[in-house]
Amino acid sequence: MIKYRKKLVYLLAIILLSLSLSNCSYFIPITNNPVSQGTYSGDFYDYSEFNRLPIYISDTYSIDDIDEYNDILMETKTHIIKANISITSTISKNLTYDKKSGSGFIFQEDDTYYYAITNHHVIDGEGRPTTYEVKTYEDRSPQTASVVISSESLDLAVIKFEKNNRTEIEMINITQRLDYRFKSDELVFAIGNPLSLTNTVSFGKYEGIAQIENVDFIVIRHSAEIFNGSSGGALVDVDGNLIGVNTWGYDDGVASFAIPNFVLYNFLISNNIIE
Repeated sequence: MIKYRKKLVYLLAIILLSLSLSNCSYFIPITNNPVSQGTYSGDFYDYSEFNRLPIYISDTYSIDDIDEYNDILMETKTHIIKANISITSTISKNLTYDKKSGSGFIFQEDDTYYYAITNHHVIDGEGRPTTYEVKTYEDRSPQTASVVISSESLDLAVIKFEKNNRTEIEMINITQRLDYRFKSDELVFAIGNPLSLTNTVSFGKYEGIAQIENVDFIVIRHSAEIFNGSSGGALVDVDGNLIGVNTWGYDDGVASFAIPNFVLYNFLISNNIIE
């Protein structure tokens, strides 16, 4: 009887080992390190403070030649596409996986990594094992990424991924438009990956500052269309400088909303991501 039990245990061990070496979907995947929860000062502009800021004036606004103006628009479109990334989060749920996708944009680099901004809800695994993959403008297949820091209350996150041999990456300037209010009706571009389409650029105009439900800071309202999958993508001005991070929108595309650049800057400074 003892020999029989030993044989049974040995047989079960072999079966478990063979299963662990297979690609069965019901094994928990290797996961990233736990996500660090970011802090922030909470010192954001309110309506009156924001409206007292000087208006940003670009040389592009005074261009009269239509061909020159169109060239700048095309340059801006190319620039933000090369800074855009698509993000896929794969969340383990018992014996199955859930996937969700979103957008982000590269804003910083070091010798080894590119760093990108996205929304917290794009990378949120709700406490479950989660893996992350990104694709840049020049990637043919997804590449592994990890979360550096995230804030649920601000709905912002920073991710990083190895630079490898990419040669055409560009980065969006996140500080040029700081401490300026936005110009009424100025042209804005939204870049992202909505509805499973990659590197999609839409344009519209800045419509004003708004307060929306369950958000503790003023947000940007604009008319550039965003849809499911656009979350975390950049909202930029005519020259490609960051205005905000696209985060919310109506299903009918009537209005879109973005986290302002000064909220993002506060988050990055508070967590020593930038100096």
